[in-house]
Amino acid sequence: MAVQLRVTQIGQEALVTPASTLLATQVGVETLIGPPPGIPLQVLVAWNASYDTDSLAMWAQPYSDLTDATRNRVRACVVHVGAGMPDHGGDYADLEVENDDLRFTSANTGSPIYPYLPIDATAGRPVRICGRVGSALYPLFFGFLVKKTTPLSPRPDARVVRFRAVSPLGRLLPVTCPGAATGFAAADLVGYILDAAAIVPKTGYRVPAAARAIDADPTLIRPSDPPGAVEAVGQQLARVADQAGGAYFVRPVLAASASEPNYRFVYQARATKDAAADDVTYSGAQLEAAVAYEQAGAVV
Repeated sequence: MAVQLRVTQIGQEALVTPASTLLATQVGVETLIGPPPGIPLQVLVAWNASYDTDSLAMWAQPYSDLTDATRNRVRACVVHVGAGMPDHGGDYADLEVENDDLRFTSANTGSPIYPYLPIDATAGRPVRICGRVGSALYPLFFGFLVKKTTPLSPRPDARVVRFRAVSPLGRLLPVTCPGAATGFAAADLVGYILDAAAIVPKTGYRVPAAARAIDADPTLIRPSDPPGAVEAVGQQLARVADQAGGAYFVRPVLAASASEPNYRFVYQARATKDAAADDVTYSGAQLEAAVAYEQAGAVV
């Protein structure tokens, strides 16, 4: 499975780049499309929820690797990352996966993942997408499968299923919860919003403390109008970023221990955002360097 990178700076206009050249932007939208030939991907799905408390074991469970060397099932992959840009909605990934043996068919009782199908649209199943150069992995997306569709196939040997995954940010943005009734410092308000979203029945999503990377930012943010009004998390975070000049996004990471989250929810104060070296697409920048290194004949 390989990808070609397409990056938009602001808005919807796309700049198409060679597969080995990744344009990293501070705030923007990054779209990976595959094939044609380019950067190999690793796509892992944690089907069994009993592994969810272990950030390492969840990816090592049976049948998790859709890009296994013995049978690469991923036919197409699109990753859309909109960092701190509410107009673009939440981050998401679309996968088209080969299903000739009906492994991903919910009615197939003989499938080894039958107990985990169909997909629960609220809870979802964790998915991780990485670029792969040699033995090195570069995390490009972490999220949750929330939708599965099965298009009609003209032949039994051409069956596919399509999955939609949303990132933790994508899950958070539409959640509605009460806003702050008084003014808050920007950093404190971001934490307040995340805590308020976590306790919303059924649709709430908890961002654990270990997954939060929130800059100290004393900028005073005005409360919602009227104070304490119920609003979507996306509206509330956008108000913080707009008034403080900051940015918010989710960065996927490769967990180093069983207890480490697979992502970071990042809030950058204006000074950090302005000084950061393409922090939003950090893995993309690393991946670019690795590809150039490999093409120069070096060993990765």
